[in-house]
Amino acid sequence: MIINHWTPHTKLINGKQVKVLYTKAEKLNSNTLTVWVCDNPKCKNPHLKHTIRYSYLRDNVSDTCNLNVQLCKSCQTMGHLNPMYGKTHTNDVKSFLRKNIIKSYETIKEKYGVNNISELDIIKEKKGQIVINFNTLSEIVAKEGYKLLELDGNNKYAMLKIVCPNDHIFFMRYERWKRGHRCVECFYDRLRQNGIRDKEGFLKYKILVLNETKKSLKKFYKHINPLNLSRRRNKYHLDHKYSIVEGFKNNIDPKIIGSKFNLTMISEHDNCSKQDKCSITKEELISEYLRKD
Repeated sequence: MIINHWTPHTKLINGKQVKVLYTKAEKLNSNTLTVWVCDNPKCKNPHLKHTIRYSYLRDNVSDTCNLNVQLCKSCQTMGHLNPMYGKTHTNDVKSFLRKNIIKSYETIKEKYGVNNISELDIIKEKKGQIVINFNTLSEIVAKEGYKLLELDGNNKYAMLKIVCPNDHIFFMRYERWKRGHRCVECFYDRLRQNGIRDKEGFLKYKILVLNETKKSLKKFYKHINPLNLSRRRNKYHLDHKYSIVEGFKNNIDPKIIGSKFNLTMISEHDNCSKQDKCSITKEELISEYLRKD
């Protein structure tokens, strides 16, 4: 709630205009100082007064907020009260919001049953996002021979109950599926086929390798990814030329497997096709690591 507006008066001191006095504003302009308190009834500091330049107050009004609704920073982080929710650069979405959304954060959930305007299917479609529902995800997992049994949720954290081509039933969040994770039991079966019986030992070894990989990627990013290829949406994967599985079988130091000499960027398709195969030999990796050029 806006309490009042103040106009600053300046005086030239040492060649600079310095604000020396504020009086109640008769006219509003970009330099007017606005005093306001938070409109959220659950605000932790409801009587705390805030100040802001009127131009910022006017420019920062959200499409999903009433012009008279003002929220402090702490309240803006409270889910649906965030005035930035629902904002988009897509003109079609903005038009839909202006025509159909009641411009008050208190009525969004009452009208649509969601805390966030972005959860609406029509908004997701206009923004080119995947609508998370049973039919859509069934088609996605079926492309790889999996079958969706149950779905709990409507966002990237939705829990999926899936059966794999080898009839293993497992649970997985959709965001993990998007990142390329698949049936764990099939992975362990493949390990046993490769002669690895010590599952716990392999998992500890893998964690050590991945820790070394993170360090190498951070320190030698330009060497590993000189073209700055995007790792978002699984376009490209960070690949171990000599695989972690073979490194464990041959008792190679995790530092060598996770070093910059064993890391490269390849496409998602190539990495999935490669699986546990190696693109270089053990001798080539050791030789390259020992040279450390």
